[in-house]
Amino acid sequence: SFGAPAAAVAAAPAAAPSGPVAASDSDIFNVFMQQMGKAWDTSDYKMCSFKHIFFDDLSQEGPNGQMVKPATEVLKAKRQESLRASDTALWEQADARNPDPSRFCPVQVTGFQALHERHARQQQLAAQIDVLLEKTREDLAKVADERQVALGLRLRHYKARQLQLSHRIVRLTASLEKQKLARIYPHGEPPLSVSEQHWAEQVNKLWKVVREPGRGASRLHELANKIQASAASTQLGTAPPTNLH
Repeated sequence: SFGAPAAAVAAAPAAAPSGPVAASDSDIFNVFMQQMGKAWDTSDYKMCSFKHIFFDDLSQEGPNGQMVKPATEVLKAKRQESLRASDTALWEQADARNPDPSRFCPVQVTGFQALHERHARQQQLAAQIDVLLEKTREDLAKVADERQVALGLRLRHYKARQLQLSHRIVRLTASLEKQKLARIYPHGEPPLSVSEQHWAEQVNKLWKVVREPGRGASRLHELANKIQASAASTQLGTAPPTNLH
C-alpha cells in the first residue's frame, strides 16, 4: 500500500576474484623447505646440490708387476653402474673430459659423508703404498749390501791374485836378467855402479838397524816417516832428506 516501507533489497553475492591468487608466506616457506630438503637429500643423486664427479682408475696389476688396462667387459659394466647412480648431465660432461677412457671411469660422489668415506679409502690406500715402498727400500738396501760385500770379496781376491802374478813376474824377470848377465859375464857378476853401491850400503845399514834388539818396530816407523817426507818433498820440488840412519 501507499506509504508502506520498501522491501529490503537482497545483498548481491561477492564477485569471484579474477587472475592468479597470491601465495601466502606459509606456502612460500613450505616450498623453500622442500627445495632445501631435496638439496640436502643425498639419496637423491640427481637433485642433491652437494655432488661431484671423480675418476676411478680401474687398472689392475699384470703378471710382470706393471699396471695394465682393465678388460673391456669390466670397464663397460662399471660405467653403466656409475651412470645409473649419477646425474646424467653431470656424468656425461665429466666423461667428455676423461683423460684416459680405457682406464678411468667417472664416479659421482653425493654428500659430505660419501666424500669423507672416499677420502678415508684414499688415505688407507696411501698408507698401504707407503708400507710397500718402505719394504721395497729395505729389500733394495739389502740387495745393495749383499752386492757390495760380494764385490768387496771379489776385489780382494783379484788383488791377491794380481799380487801373486806380480811376484811371479818379478821372479821371472830376475831369472831372465840373471841368465843374461851369466851370458855376458861368464866368469863372475858385473861390477856395481856408484848408485848401486850407495843403495846397497843403505840397505845393509837398514838391515843392521832393524836387527838391533828392541829397536826394530820403532825404527821402521821412523824410517817410514822419513821416506814419506822424502816422497812429499820430491812432489813439492824441494830437496829430499838423504839421512836414513
